[in-house]
Amino acid sequence: MHQIYASSGASTAAAVGGSVDDSSVHVSQVDYDAKPEELQEHFSSCGTINRVTILVNKFTGKGKGFAYVEFADKEAVENALLLNDSVFKGRELKVAVKRVNTPGLKGKGKGKGGKGKGGKGKGKGKGKGKGKGGWYTPQPYYY
Repeated sequence: MHQIYASSGASTAAAVGGSVDDSSVHVSQVDYDAKPEELQEHFSSCGTINRVTILVNKFTGKGKGFAYVEFADKEAVENALLLNDSVFKGRELKVAVKRVNTPGLKGKGKGKGGKGKGGKGKGKGKGKGKGKGGWYTPQPYYY
């Protein structure tokens, strides 16, 4: 069963900081024009590959620079981790165990509501009455 998809450092579960998918690896620094077949060939010496997933930008179709490789057994994952810093299409790949997100657990990832300035109207250039298109100020009535 070989499925190949293109869709939109640490080597232990403790280093990742949570649970891991023990049959897959996360590969970063992947060439943006890489094809799943090429990545499958690069990792074929590790063992039986079930699936190669290269994440792509949904608007441009270009690779995002990272991928997931799913293997049939855990030994193949250990072999794949040995390919960390191997050269693929002129770039040094970073191979690490795949981390599994736990539903309902908030992490340090990107997203709304993080640190820093936030809220509407607190940025630069949003003051009242400055320049064109400022706030409407009604004229006083004279009796």
